[in-house]
Amino acid sequence: MGSNLKEIAQKVGISIASVSIYLSNPDTNRVSASTKEKIDQATEELNYRKNLFASSLSRHESRVIGGMGVCGRGYCCHSLTDKLNPVSIKMAKKQNLSLNSLKISGPCGRLLCCLAYEYDYYKEVKDKLPSEGSRIHFEGENCRVIEIFL
Repeated sequence: MGSNLKEIAQKVGISIASVSIYLSNPDTNRVSASTKEKIDQATEELNYRKNLFASSLSRHESRVIGGMGVCGRGYCCHSLTDKLNPVSIKMAKKQNLSLNSLKISGPCGRLLCCLAYEYDYYKEVKDKLPSEGSRIHFEGENCRVIEIFL
């Protein structure tokens, strides 16, 4: 019987997300060459076979059946809620995330649900902070805000 991503990740000593990223897109530059070699070796040793059924699930099927997201947790739409809240690209911008749709989309093809869960926090905190480039007075010094990193 074949193995799963969790077994491969444990054997290589990396996160499930890294294994998933590489196996979903072997040309990715988000996983180092040495890690790619280790994953390839583990998939061969553990007799891993990509589950084409799982790879081709539609949004609804992903939600009903469930699965593992790139973060290593169960799909949000399956495990956290019965109702999918709208997610917008504005949410990713507010959180200073890459706007590359491949990086911020889930396996169901929608933008990642976690963008909506964390958006209110980022909005609240960022609205209280000075904007980049503005001048502030800090510890008796006049300073310019170069970057805001949350």
